[in-house]
Amino acid sequence: MLPINLILYPAELYKWYSQYSSDSNKLAERALKWNKLTSDVVPRFQNYQTPVIMLRKQTPKEAVCQVFENVNTGGVSLTVFELLTASFAADNFELRRDWEAKRERLTNTNNVFNKILSDISSTDLLQAISLLKTYNRRKQNSISAVSCKRKDILKLTLDDYLAWGDKAVDGFIQAAKFLQEQNIFSSRDLPYGSQLIPLSAIFVELGGKAHNLNVRNKIARWYWCGVLGKMYDGGSETRFARDLPELIDWINGGAEPSTIRDGNFAADRLYSLRTRNSAAYKGLHVLLMKQGGRDFISGVPIDIQTYYGDQIDIHHIFQRVYCEKNGIDKKMYDSIVNKTPI
Repeated sequence: MLPINLILYPAELYKWYSQYSSDSNKLAERALKWNKLTSDVVPRFQNYQTPVIMLRKQTPKEAVCQVFENVNTGGVSLTVFELLTASFAADNFELRRDWEAKRERLTNTNNVFNKILSDISSTDLLQAISLLKTYNRRKQNSISAVSCKRKDILKLTLDDYLAWGDKAVDGFIQAAKFLQEQNIFSSRDLPYGSQLIPLSAIFVELGGKAHNLNVRNKIARWYWCGVLGKMYDGGSETRFARDLPELIDWINGGAEPSTIRDGNFAADRLYSLRTRNSAAYKGLHVLLMKQGGRDFISGVPIDIQTYYGDQIDIHHIFQRVYCEKNGIDKKMYDSIVNKTPI
């Protein structure tokens, strides 16, 4: 059997052929096979052209991403995390290993509140770091933009990551504890996973001030306006960058954030909320528990012990069979209006 790698080395290939053709009894047969191989197969290997795109060292990382996306036919994504992993490796820093350690801390099952963070990703962390870096840069230079878009994340240096990484993790943990106060007990009930990103940055910036009751009430108002007002549907990076400085400013005596001013919930939306695909659907489910809703079976208020002990979920109040038998419109009986935590 011919080792394929010899095709690219004529001297080694000839040496192999000399041994291959040494059996005089099979010389004619092997000569035919050899001629066919050298005329049909070998040239294809020797003349095969591999496409190469040369990028200068100065090429911006976002341009590298764009080039990869344009030529990527295998469906393998090149994320900002992968690019930063390669970039930080030049400084002998293993970003993936560090992220795994941070993720272990964020999702530690020994802490009940960490169940809210079970779906957190490396990109979520990098976006929070970018928000913190650019927000603090703007404190020094008012014309600097607060941002966590892809191009901004790719500008993060190892020093930026080391300066803000652990603080961002602390921010996510504080955000999860706050959400637990709002009666969100698992990632399944989290209306917008993306809203965790600015929320974590807010807790980092506020520090000890975030424990003040009036401050937490303001954060809660902002949070629920974002949920019920559909403010985090679709692309959210611009909303992240706006909410962080606006909410901090409001807490410090400034104007209300645009998320509160622009948030609107029309009552007729209630009948369109039918599944967990809707953030408002999950939000109303959580608010029912927060406002003292009692379990239909036991009659006790639903707290974290009840939630996990009784495996609380969203169920119909009047069952489908009853509603269909009594001619109740499916639009009504399948909506959040006819559902409650049970």
